[in-house]
Amino acid sequence: MLLDLLNKLDPQQHDLGQRLVNVLIMIEKEVTAQRQEREALRKALAALNNRLLEQDKMLAALCTQLATPLA
Repeated sequence: MLLDLLNKLDPQQHDLGQRLVNVLIMIEKEVTAQRQEREALRKALAALNNRLLEQDKMLAALCTQLATPLA
């Protein structure tokens, strides 16, 4: 896709420098979007981990009440 943009003849973008700048802007936007997605996934994973830790604590408390060793 990026090569297509560089090779595409656009009447408003005759010089290679402007096409390179446009491609770099597109790359920067894509990298930013991927970073935001990765951060959202990291937060979701952290929330899931916290839920699992809480469930482990509840299970340990139940096992203690039942005098059953936690496996």
